Amino acid sequence: MPKPRPASADPRLREFTAAWEELDAEPNPDLWTEGVTRMVDNLPAMALRSALDYVRTRADSKLAQILTVRLLRRWTGLEPRAAANWAASLSSESESMRADAVAAVANVWAEQGIVDALTWARALAAGEARQRGLLAVAFEASRGEPVKALELALELPQSERREELVRHAANQLAATDPDLAAWWAGQLDPGPLRERTLANVAALWADTDPVSAATLALQLPAGRAQDDAVVSIVQRWAQQAPEDAAAWALKFPAGLMRDTSLESVMKLWADRDLDAAGRWLNTLPAGSNRDVAVAAYVTRIDASYPQLAWQWIETIGDETLKARQRESLATR
Repeated sequence: MPKPRPASADPRLREFTAAWEELDAEPNPDLWTEGVTRMVDNLPAMALRSALDYVRTRADSKLAQILTVRLLRRWTGLEPRAAANWAASLSSESESMRADAVAAVANVWAEQGIVDALTWARALAAGEARQRGLLAVAFEASRGEPVKALELALELPQSERREELVRHAANQLAATDPDLAAWWAGQLDPGPLRERTLANVAALWADTDPVSAATLALQLPAGRAQDDAVVSIVQRWAQQAPEDAAAWALKFPAGLMRDTSLESVMKLWADRDLDAAGRWLNTLPAGSNRDVAVAAYVTRIDASYPQLAWQWIETIGDETLKARQRESLATR
């Protein structure tokens, strides 16, 4: 038999329960947003606990899951410990709803103070709810205490959200202390997460110290993460010192990474100082490096200076690349 639907005798909840019945009858959840906001915002603070108790009796409803989170977020802002106790008391039979509730409390409580929220989340029994609570605290910590967030991440089991936390916290730390961020990323187990996190740190480091960033990037294993980091560093470096960035790119072995890096430098340099970029090109000896750089330079001048672009194209030694550039210019 279905569970009876209790009618609240609390006058503070009459409007809430009436709105529930009306909204619960709407079959399209996409239309619930305004109604849910109104239900939560119009509820007196002293009735939040009663409203959550009522919603708890309807835990099998998707609307109940949404309202539980919204009500708990508001209650936590007022009485974090009371809201936390209520969330922790939810039955483990509804672990998904309990995990959502714990995460909602942890997120808002951590905004008020990391220490109390973290102490509470750590004391929860092992399971999905505890993990979600710790993740919520850690993400909030990453905004002002990224080292604390990284310490928490190392305590958590592997998951997509943990990987997202590590990358986010490392990026936040890299904005103020990239050297420390690189050290933290280096403590991760070898694998894609470590490589991608180090690559992100290197790219951010390039804004303040492109040489150190470049050194870090070249320590990464060859692959997509390193390629992305190098190109990002070159692009940032070219904004500050394009000649130095170009000289660094020239040191790469022949291949896609070198070509992409040179192209990035030349396009940015030509946009910034067309003449200086052209003079640098004239210092390069004939060969594949020069051909790639000239082709990138041409893409920046062909619209405004087609005759000059044609002259540059004629200096390309690679006949296939030269023919492609001729055809492109003629088409334009």
